[in-house]
Amino acid sequence: GILTELSVLSVKTVYSFVRDFSYVERDLIVLPIQSVAVFAAASVLGISYLYRISLPIRLSLRSAIAGAIIFTALLIASRSGYWIYLHYHLKEFESSFGAFSQIVLNLLWIYFVVNCFLYGCLFGIHMDRIKLLRAKK
Repeated sequence: GILTELSVLSVKTVYSFVRDFSYVERDLIVLPIQSVAVFAAASVLGISYLYRISLPIRLSLRSAIAGAIIFTALLIASRSGYWIYLHYHLKEFESSFGAFSQIVLNLLWIYFVVNCFLYGCLFGIHMDRIKLLRAKK
């Protein structure tokens, strides 16, 4: 029904995006550097804003941006590692987990993203605390 139509629509949208903005090299989808740079800039701006408004303590803008840069770097690195792992081990993973392999892979990706978010947030908080300790001396 509706879920099937939505999933087909989302697959078609992703396919058209990949077809228009990438090229395939040895079965790997390679996005041009411009799209990675736009993603990184949007990620740094969005995550630094999120760090500033969502934490119970007030982060300075500099610390929030530093934490967002750490988040973005970790996210890009983990995304690359995740894709490389899936490229070489997807068949073994599917044979181990069967029909539930996509659920396990999605949970693994959510785990990576949440850890990147928390490490970036902790880095920003740590920068603020170091700045406050230096100011008190």
